Amino acid sequence: MAARLMFSLSAAQAAVRARITTCGTESAALSEALDRVSAASVLCRRPIPHFSAAAMDGFALGALKGKDGRYIIKAETAAGDTVCRSLRAGEAVRIMTGALLPAATERVLPFELTTEKGNELLAGLLPRRKFIQRRGWELGRGRVIIRRGEQVNTSHLIYLSADGQENILVYKAPRAAFFCTGSELTTESRPAAGKRRNSNNLLLAALIRRVGAVPLDLGLAADTPETLRAALRGGAGSQPSVLISTGGMGPGKYDLTTAIFKEMGGEVIFDRLSLRPGKGTLCGRLDNLLYFALPGPPAAVNTVFPLLVSPALRQAQGLKKAWPPRMTAVLSTEIKIRNAEFTHLKGGVLSNKGGRLMVREARPMEEVEVVIVIPARRRLLRAGQPVGIFVIK
Repeated sequence: MAARLMFSLSAAQAAVRARITTCGTESAALSEALDRVSAASVLCRRPIPHFSAAAMDGFALGALKGKDGRYIIKAETAAGDTVCRSLRAGEAVRIMTGALLPAATERVLPFELTTEKGNELLAGLLPRRKFIQRRGWELGRGRVIIRRGEQVNTSHLIYLSADGQENILVYKAPRAAFFCTGSELTTESRPAAGKRRNSNNLLLAALIRRVGAVPLDLGLAADTPETLRAALRGGAGSQPSVLISTGGMGPGKYDLTTAIFKEMGGEVIFDRLSLRPGKGTLCGRLDNLLYFALPGPPAAVNTVFPLLVSPALRQAQGLKKAWPPRMTAVLSTEIKIRNAEFTHLKGGVLSNKGGRLMVREARPMEEVEVVIVIPARRRLLRAGQPVGIFVIK
């Protein structure tokens, strides 16, 4: 039997990172651009805002004429008016928040700081603040709105729209095709004894969509060489960006995924990880298509996928910060490990206690926020000890 290629988690992540390419670019309307990844930096074409405006309801005041603080009210300007008035010394214009500021305005004085008598305004003590939103105070012409490789968020959309942009160049979303292996699996809602309902198909589709990729479900493949060959050929023929399978990665008689992949000329990058769960994980290339063969248990898929496949799909979208950084948190409860031969991964939940980042093991059916990394040969980690984590949500 050929030697198997066992990688650490960090080595596996580096190997995958080095083999990912983006999927080309396309233009997306702003209404469809949220969470897409910008394929080019976008510069502001004109100042935002592009005119000076009142920051409060009040009076726009011209230069002071005399020393008694009296002004003549000449007109009123509401938000949306496009006539740019001009103020002389001793003149004022009643103005609303966001309205175009008259030329030669010295300041805007809120209503509550003034006294009106007919068309005459008496200004009280002038505050230091002038209540003026200057042209370009938010973003100047030529400033960057979004950089290449950044994910479009709602703040980007606000400024892109304010700048008059209607479309943005983004990276195409990768297509991730997948099939689930196992003769025991079925799609029936009430399977017979000896059969199990497949849940990996729903899990994979959800995980793929979560990172902005497009899932393509290729169905089930029984544990026979013929069906596995057909599944791999069909997966490659669907022309996805990435091909994924679950199951068939153990040492048993019917665990055939690795053998069939090699038989078909697949290039193995690694076919084991020094991890639990996730020891039986393969990454390779089949006709230049990146292929991930994950373990069968859904809990293992849910743990390994966010550390290897999710960041690969994000990187394929051009996202610069695609891979989760390793951080340190403090355990709030102890963790015991039975078989400490390999690094162990545990789903975790974060909290904050006195400014310290705390983590505990996630309970069943609780949403996992981080993956806790427990080094090999550590059988007990006590509460209060630091531990490595990957933030996945």
